[in-house]
Amino acid sequence: FAGIGATLWKRLSLGVQGNFSFGNLEKNYTQTFSDASYQGYEKGYVISLTGTNLKFGLQYDQPLGSKSSLTLGATYSLATNLRAYVNDVYQNKTDTLDRSSGLKLASELSVGLAYNYGDKFKIECDASFSDWNNTGMMIHNAFKGEKFTTTSQKSYRLGAEFVPNRNDVRYY
Repeated sequence: FAGIGATLWKRLSLGVQGNFSFGNLEKNYTQTFSDASYQGYEKGYVISLTGTNLKFGLQYDQPLGSKSSLTLGATYSLATNLRAYVNDVYQNKTDTLDRSSGLKLASELSVGLAYNYGDKFKIECDASFSDWNNTGMMIHNAFKGEKFTTTSQKSYRLGAEFVPNRNDVRYY
């Protein structure tokens, strides 16, 4: 990934991040028979997927006195169309056409709130939402026969941080 951010006004910041996603999906089929008069069957392929997307972020800091502040932030990641290269494992053939796979990575909206007390204490809560229903994974050949369904994802997180001495490298 690569990103850039800027402070627009004294307390408001904006950021943009570019991402490059990649990975492989491997699927193998084997059919064997207990009767030796029938020949078994093997087939498999590897799909290499790639995609790029953008993520936008916004953050606002509100001082709450001389030592504490409240930070509100949000990010939005655009959905990503994935490109595919298909390699037939058993026939040793590669489809080198760069083509749309019909698969997408879902868009994601995240929001968060943090309370900061000096440089020693912080408590945060975050929520993220993604809708994987229209990503094409339920109907794509790479996933046929698999027992899963896509759905909306919701994630909630709560955390705290305490740092007695920010400049101490041994006990951080």
